[in-house]
Amino acid sequence: MGKARQQRYLQTRGWQLVEKGWHQPERQTDTHSLSRALHHQLTKDLSESLARWNWSVISYSQRGYARLRDSVTGADHSLPSALRVEAKRQHQKVADFTYALFLAAVIESPP
Repeated sequence: MGKARQQRYLQTRGWQLVEKGWHQPERQTDTHSLSRALHHQLTKDLSESLARWNWSVISYSQRGYARLRDSVTGADHSLPSALRVEAKRQHQKVADFTYALFLAAVIESPP
């Protein structure tokens, strides 16, 4: 994704470019670099997309990492682990599954 698309992706989700970087006033986050803001937003979008398969977000760390709970087994997982588990259940490659979740989040987001 080019820089202009990355910026639009963040802006459509409420991030604002301020003097020192990117800020999400809705969540009262600190100001972040473009790459860190993308990390936070992608984590949020992918974690929320897993809700379709009954995964629930337990928590987000200040560094932007998510913990999710698997409703099937009751186990807690990191986001990468949850993506691997669900991709296996859906009989898909992890990369393809993750990309499909990302595209769905982009398409379903409000303009």
